[in-house]
Amino acid sequence: MIVSANSHGTLPAADQEATTLAADISADLHTLGIACEVVLLLGAQASYGTVRQHLRDGRYHIFHYAGHGHYSEDLPEVSGLILYDGNDRKLLTAADLKLLVEGTDLYMAFLSCCLGARSATETGYGDFGGMLEALGRAGVPVVLG
Repeated sequence: MIVSANSHGTLPAADQEATTLAADISADLHTLGIACEVVLLLGAQASYGTVRQHLRDGRYHIFHYAGHGHYSEDLPEVSGLILYDGNDRKLLTAADLKLLVEGTDLYMAFLSCCLGARSATETGYGDFGGMLEALGRAGVPVVLG
């Protein structure tokens, strides 16, 4: 699943990144004779509810997010990916990500967003230091930001 969270048009490069990546993965796997389904969510399709539902379904091996990210110094587990439902900004938090992908077939997550790889040196009152650690603790073996 490839998500471009550019519903307000402020990140045109995110749409380009996601579209190019989806086409390249499809073409490469087709050339190798490997059947695949690449789900590309752009604009309004990349809504908070839709992304949550797709992650919850757990049938993806790769999750690539291109968009804005948020990091909380005080409580890193509420850091997250910025998505929208209509005009409402919603945060898919690190804690949400962990719960959604735990026990699924997700093998790789790539967060192409500001602050996606940021991690606290101490967790304080939280359970983990940021989004990458949350995904790692959910059992995703390859996590990049």
